[in-house]
Amino acid sequence: MKKLTVLACLVACAAILASGCGSAQVKAEFQKYKKINVGWIDLGEQNWARYGYPKKAEWVQEIKNQNVNGLQKYMRDYYTGWTVTGASSKYAAAPRAAETVLVRFNNASLSGTTYTVKCGIEYVDALSGKVIKRATVETEQISYSPWWGFSVRVSNTMRSLAAQVLINMQK
Repeated sequence: MKKLTVLACLVACAAILASGCGSAQVKAEFQKYKKINVGWIDLGEQNWARYGYPKKAEWVQEIKNQNVNGLQKYMRDYYTGWTVTGASSKYAAAPRAAETVLVRFNNASLSGTTYTVKCGIEYVDALSGKVIKRATVETEQISYSPWWGFSVRVSNTMRSLAAQVLINMQK
């Protein structure tokens, strides 16, 4: 009976989220913005050997994949109703546009044992360059099956980081 109740609750929650009723509001200082530009999270190109990559170029490609197909994608998933764009590389210039929030990451540190990221986040008005808010976050630690690969674990960390970006816009 408990399993049936839990399953019913999960289905109800999924239905609420799918209908958009579960989307959370952001704080007043972010409500005038319609677009978000996600900056590059630097996972350290020099750390390729630490994470078990045989070549630096492979780790650099993994960083790009985690930024573009991971973090930016998850941001688009969480920010329904917003236009979400992102940096195409570590050196890409951020847009200077009205109604746009730049999300910048700094001092990022990826743990190869807990698969968490600690970093600073700056929310910046793209047009004026004024910092709206600063936060320091650490992603949640997730239990993984031993057969999950490094890339999948880091991808889940990027999903958690995207959620932290939203949570800090709500606080």
